Amino acid sequence: MTQLSEIKDKVAINNGYSDWLNIDNSDLEQHEIDAIKADMINQKATWYVDPPYQFGGEHYKESNKTIDFEKLGKWCESREGQVIVCENTKADWMDFKPMIQFNGLRKTTTEAIWSNLPTAFDNEQISIF
Repeated sequence: MTQLSEIKDKVAINNGYSDWLNIDNSDLEQHEIDAIKADMINQKATWYVDPPYQFGGEHYKESNKTIDFEKLGKWCESREGQVIVCENTKADWMDFKPMIQFNGLRKTTTEAIWSNLPTAFDNEQISIF
């Protein structure tokens, strides 16, 4: 089994940085990803989480079929520091706020965000009348 330090070196080389962790499923084996997650210390940082979509992510190479979204949501909420989670507005595992609408070839989707800190997307106009 690969040593955790070797896995971190592999991530650092792939990203060009030794202090930036980007877990890219296409470059790492699942046991390597699991080892990094287990070793990940909850510390004050900026946590950017962008999993495959809850609805629509089953079509990706690394699909959403093995993701426990409820568990992922709790993990995101437990992080120290700034947390930014991306999804689309169909997702129901966190309280996502709509950001921008994209028109694809077959569908229109609205990208969404959840953050534990205030963002420009928190204010929604309900009605003016």
